[in-house]
Amino acid sequence: MQFRRAKESDSKDIKSLWAYCFEKPDEAFFQWFFSKIYEHDNVVVAEEQGNIAAAVHLRPYEICLRGNSLLVDYAVGLATHPAARGNGIGKKLLKNAFRLSRSNGNSTMILMPSDASFYQPLGCSFYVHQWKRETSPEWLGKVGSKPSWVKTLSSPDEWELLDGIYRTFIKGRNGFSIREESSWRRLIEGQLEEGYIAVVGDETGAAGYLFYGVNDTHLLAGEMAYSSNKGREELYFFMAGHRGSIARCSWFEPLDDRSFYYWPNGAEHTYIENKTFPFMMCRIIDPVAAMDGMPCDKDLDGEFSFQLVDSVLSENNGIYMLNAENGYIHALQDDVFYNLRIHVEDMAGVDLDHHIPEPAFCMNIPALNELVFGASDFKELMHQDMITWLTTDESKREKVTRFMMKVWNKQANWINEWY
Repeated sequence: MQFRRAKESDSKDIKSLWAYCFEKPDEAFFQWFFSKIYEHDNVVVAEEQGNIAAAVHLRPYEICLRGNSLLVDYAVGLATHPAARGNGIGKKLLKNAFRLSRSNGNSTMILMPSDASFYQPLGCSFYVHQWKRETSPEWLGKVGSKPSWVKTLSSPDEWELLDGIYRTFIKGRNGFSIREESSWRRLIEGQLEEGYIAVVGDETGAAGYLFYGVNDTHLLAGEMAYSSNKGREELYFFMAGHRGSIARCSWFEPLDDRSFYYWPNGAEHTYIENKTFPFMMCRIIDPVAAMDGMPCDKDLDGEFSFQLVDSVLSENNGIYMLNAENGYIHALQDDVFYNLRIHVEDMAGVDLDHHIPEPAFCMNIPALNELVFGASDFKELMHQDMITWLTTDESKREKVTRFMMKVWNKQANWINEWY
């Protein structure tokens, strides 16, 4: 079994795998994806006896992580040939994709799981859940507000109208995709292939937008963004205006949203359903690169080390030292730290008499994912028994806990990229 980057000659087999597992060649999304998005060198394949047994697409994205811009690969379209299933090829392919992505300079990968139980053993962790909300248009109208105007978009040339709303919507949030003109144009083109885009507003300008489609009597909004609560209510009103032609409206909103406090739901009657929707997972593939240079409280200083266990990528196992200085985190892995010290001593001809601090605790890669991405904080991981203390000194435990709570505090995470 060989794992490698795809070649142009593999494209026919890659398309066949996609068609078997996902959309068919005559469907609009398939045609758009493989004509506008697909690039063979962004695909990793498993080849066996000259045949493509599995493939995964690594789409390059730029996300905002704790105020820093971070380049990641977004793994989509993992597909295995039916004759090759049951042999763990998909997991082996992803493991190799992790390493190929790392060799390309990435520290992290993200993916949207169809079944998290497949990806969790590979060290992937959720960093984004969303609210999935559903109700009848009649009930949605009760919490809506009529906009001054509504327009529908018909061209990617109108991307700036959406961009202003999006930039307001993501303020204070973490983990979202950084969208520029080219990404907006691709996104709008893809949406218009199968659905619609509506924008609502008033005399001050655009206040919200909705990416949606209608399937029989169901209106499903794949993305909703607004610049104010009034903009959100105007989007509710727009969806409610489809009464008579649809029976249900479904949409997604960030998990930090608390508008459901003001809905008419009660203990016995639920008029507007509100449930969590597992959305995006993350996987740190280069811990030092993921941690080093991350901003922190400018008043925070000090250093300590911890032990990391990665059962999938063995090169990540070891002791890591974190140092907080001048508002940034600096990270080193034990062998790198040791080699650097030896080099400095040899060059300077002095003994630095410095050692790696004994690790204070041990955690696995899913715990590190959650900390770095802000899905959980250190105390939450302690309560989940994901932190194993290696020191019995209670004062040191308290000091390390305070340090970790300041280094990686919990974030309001959101992202809404579907492919």
